[in-house]
Formats: sequence, C-alpha cells, structure tokens
Amino acid sequence: MPYFTEQSTEFYHTIIYSNSPWIKDSNRLRIPEPFKREVFFRVKKQMEASHEMAVLIKGPRRVGKTEIQKQLIWYLIKEKHVDPKKVLYLSFDDVQIQAEKPGDRERFVQDILNAWAQILGWDSYDEIDCTAYCFFDEVQAVNGWANLLKNRIERNPKIRVVLSGSAAHSIFDKALKI
Repeated sequence: MPYFTEQSTEFYHTIIYSNSPWIKDSNRLRIPEPFKREVFFRVKKQMEASHEMAVLIKGPRRVGKTEIQKQLIWYLIKEKHVDPKKVLYLSFDDVQIQAEKPGDRERFVQDILNAWAQILGWDSYDEIDCTAYCFFDEVQAVNGWANLLKNRIERNPKIRVVLSGSAAHSIFDKALKI
C-alpha cells in the first residue's frame, strides 16, 4: 500500500519526470559526453555485479560525478535496452526536494520512490519485482540519507543503486556508520 495520498501522486510524478524525463518520453534522454573516465567502468562493473549494495561515487564538486551517472543511464537505456521507466535519476538538491523541511526530506524521498514504483506497476518500492536502477545525486542534501538507502537496499535487493555527493569525506564517514 502506498504511503502517499492520491492527491500528491501528481506532484511526485512531476518531480520524477523533471529529474528523469526519459521515463515519460524516451526521446528526452540527453546524450552524455563521449569521453568516459575510468570511474565509469568501475561503477558499471559494480552496478552489474550481483550484490546487495549501493555504489558510491565520491569527490569534490565539478569533477564529473553527475556526468558519470548520466553516462551510466545512457548505457542502460541505449546500449543494454533497459526499459526507460526502470531507470530513475533523482538529484537530492532539486528545489522541490529542498523545499521540504530537512527532517521531512527522508520521508519525502521514500514517497517519491513509491510513486516511481506505481509508474512501474507496483504498489510500493518494496514490492518492485524486477531489476531496476536508482541514481541519486547530491545525497548529502537529505538528512538520514545513509539509513534511508540502507533500508531501501535491504528491503529490495533487485534495485541497483548508484549515488554521489559533493561533501565526499562526510558522505564516506556517514556511510561507514550505517
């Protein structure tokens, strides 16, 4: 059973489609830069491995973390022919997510994930019974992001999670404390 109200479903879909426009229209997938850093291949290998863990891309601002995620999304949709609906990208510094009170952002992200599950035909994120992909950018913008993602991975190991953030040292420290 979804946690959000039907009235808010449209709002969550707006956030999903603004961050991941290819879910609604596959022609809106942006062509990423052709040059692939070595990190792209390492993350791709981990993303395709059969383990129940997230892949963290860490580093300072403006080094290409978001571009690597976009390249991975292109790879999945255009080269591996994954259904575009099964590939979600969320930037946690999205103004609509940031508009939520800091203490409410974790619940808000969970509601967005449940709305995405409904787009896929499932009642909730926990019930998604197919391989799907979540890319989370700027995760440090959500308090409790580490526990949120740990919980999501444990509840549904079929979802492959790739995340990144700019405050590299604090992200890594928080991730280790889970």
